[in-house]
Amino acid sequence: MGDRTTRFSVAVLLTVMDVVVFEHFFGVICEAWAGLAWMRVVLIPTLALWTGSAAVLWLHVYYDLRQILYERRFAQTLNPAAEPTEPREGSDV
Repeated sequence: MGDRTTRFSVAVLLTVMDVVVFEHFFGVICEAWAGLAWMRVVLIPTLALWTGSAAVLWLHVYYDLRQILYERRFAQTLNPAAEPTEPREGSDV
């Protein structure tokens, strides 16, 4: 469980940092590199890699969340306290 919590914390922290860096520095970078066409060729794949890595990280967090929910559901079906102890009317004993 600790590994999942750590992964979620890292995903949130990196996403917040990505948004802050993007908002503060993207305009400055575009203005500085406006005259250099080859720098745009470098910038666009770098942004795609940046976005793709964030998407993969959040995909892992999503699968961890699904696994946690599946484990809880499965644990509830195996819980003997959840089943009634007394026989019900009309049930086969």
